Amino acid sequence: MGYWDNQGATPQKVTWKNPTVTQESQRQSGGWYYNPGSGSVERWWAGSPQSTGGGGGSSNSGGGGSSQSQSSIDYAKIIAQQQAEAADARRISQEQNNMAISGLQSQTPKIGQIFQGKMDYLTSQLDPVKTRYDNLLASLMNRQSSEEETSKLNYMKEMAKRGISQASGAFTSGLEGVLNPIKRGYSDLLASTNFERESSMKSIQDAIAQLGGQQTESEVNLASLIANAQQGYGQQATTQWGQNWNNITNWADLLQKNTVNDLNKRAKEFEMSVAEQKLPYELATLEKNSKKGNTTDTALTYLNNLIQNGGNFDYLNGGMTEQKPSSVKIIDRPSVKLLG
Repeated sequence: MGYWDNQGATPQKVTWKNPTVTQESQRQSGGWYYNPGSGSVERWWAGSPQSTGGGGGSSNSGGGGSSQSQSSIDYAKIIAQQQAEAADARRISQEQNNMAISGLQSQTPKIGQIFQGKMDYLTSQLDPVKTRYDNLLASLMNRQSSEEETSKLNYMKEMAKRGISQASGAFTSGLEGVLNPIKRGYSDLLASTNFERESSMKSIQDAIAQLGGQQTESEVNLASLIANAQQGYGQQATTQWGQNWNNITNWADLLQKNTVNDLNKRAKEFEMSVAEQKLPYELATLEKNSKKGNTTDTALTYLNNLIQNGGNFDYLNGGMTEQKPSSVKIIDRPSVKLLG
């Protein structure tokens, strides 16, 4: 137990913020401490209040000067200590905030590094994709040339058996009927292949553009958080950027992965569709004759039917239906969410 008693000295009203409240167990009897009850710095004594008599007055008057001087020294010490503690707290807080600012500023080049790395990698995929489709185009053109030559030779042999001169109009009309369906079929295949090549390369360029736009957005977001930190909110800004950075890196990784996987899947499916697609000559070379049930000489059947129908190929199989390569759906691009 203790009590407050200034013993005639004038208490000092506290005007500074957050005055220190010293626990009673840590106070020394006769010392000056902040009294939260009065809002002033007052003198505290251990024990219970005692009545003062004449001797007390004599004691006060005899030692009043010394007591008052001691009171002034103790009070100044308390004020100085509290001011020093407040200054230390401000210094520590500022140092921590400065560290947060430096940490955030160090993230700026990291943004460029991660996005530039992704963009460089996707850019490196452009040539392989172009080469893959260019090789397919060359293969298709070789196939077309070979099939046209084979069909032309077979046609010439058949016409020679029938005694039809190559100078005749019938020969020329029949030859055109043999070659034109092949040319039309391969023309469509070549056009589709060119389209797939350009479309695949554009998907890479679109992904690169997405990365560039996201890099700019991320840098703006980081600059805003740095400005917040410079206003004294370093800890909050650091926490927020940590969340944003995870979102950014996850998004960039997923975009790169999806883009490459989609390109490979798309190319494989297109190559399969090209390999499986039936061209006019192939449609004409059916192995079974549904009516007779026996194996036919498919090339000869093709030529005979073509000649008998005046070079018109469309009558075969109820008319030729062009088979387009199946379309490939590119999955939706991931999105990134930035906070604050």
